[in-house]
Amino acid sequence: MDGIEEEHYIWTDELATRIEAMLDRKRSSAQGREEDLRYYLHILRHHYAYNAITSQTPAIASALLKSVKFANTPTEPVIALKALAVTIATDPSADLHEACAAPLKSIVINSENSTVKAEAIHSLGTLLFFCAASSPDLLDDALIFLLDIISSDGSSVDAPDDIPVVAAALDVWGLLATHLDDVEDASEDAVAAFADQLESSDPGVQVSAGENIALLYEKSYTPLESDEEPSSSDSDSPSDNESSNAPNPRSALRQRYTPYRRRDVLLAALDDLAAVSSKHLSKRDRKALHANFADIAQSVRRPTLGPRYSAAIDDETDRHYGSRMSVRVGREARVRVDHWWKLVRLKALKRLLQGGFAEHWRGNEAVRESLPA
Repeated sequence: MDGIEEEHYIWTDELATRIEAMLDRKRSSAQGREEDLRYYLHILRHHYAYNAITSQTPAIASALLKSVKFANTPTEPVIALKALAVTIATDPSADLHEACAAPLKSIVINSENSTVKAEAIHSLGTLLFFCAASSPDLLDDALIFLLDIISSDGSSVDAPDDIPVVAAALDVWGLLATHLDDVEDASEDAVAAFADQLESSDPGVQVSAGENIALLYEKSYTPLESDEEPSSSDSDSPSDNESSNAPNPRSALRQRYTPYRRRDVLLAALDDLAAVSSKHLSKRDRKALHANFADIAQSVRRPTLGPRYSAAIDDETDRHYGSRMSVRVGREARVRVDHWWKLVRLKALKRLLQGGFAEHWRGNEAVRESLPA
């Protein structure tokens, strides 16, 4: 709800009023601008407003960037960046990449506020995810930029050991990587950087790093080409405590490369996190680490298994129970989250749209296509 109580009003009229105020910055106070931004963000999240903004999208984006650059309060730039990201997701057909990419990257590098840096990373990720999906070169450049942030613990953007900045870079790296079919060249260095982040003091950073590792192992498998014959080597090796007779759920996949040469060292770290018992962690954090890293370690051992995959054998079908993860979207649809790329996208979209996720999934084709049922 973003701190705004629901009122009985015609949201399109309210949105038009807020946009008009945002575009006429000179006549507003700092407090008034924040209120306009909050209402605009709330409406855009909870309603699919493409028709209401598309004729003004470039002007709105420009006004939001001005609110970041000339902010008079610590919270104005953060709200403006969130609003910019939802604007992009609402109208990705607008040609915003050229206008927004360089300013957002500059904010990441030059802002003195780490919260603003982190939000700018998320907004840049949203821009590239929706507006540069068909441009591998742009995505590759962004992945290199983000990996530098991760590898340096934030120092490359003057945010040394800054957890929110590193966490944002991890999340966005994974999101953008879901668009790439071939990440072989980047895989070794990326997994190494993510493995280092498994030692972070922040459980959220650890989980994001682990999910990216699982994603890269998943991406090392691709469907067989039409001229390729299935072979026994296409079935990845079961883990030590699984029956070698258990059927492979995706036998039409073949591993194309080794994501990381030190798989044994990596698995030891993942298994440790799956069984962590540190008293310095809250019960909730321990539970989250156990559940997430049990899945991640299983997928590194068997990359064709997605999140929440149960490898137990159903006595009636003699097959794995399979994926147990799904998310209901409103009353009429359910999205099965049976791949790591789906989980990464789901988390990014829910962070972006929050309580309006279901509304956008139903009405916003770009959102629905990015997370198919």
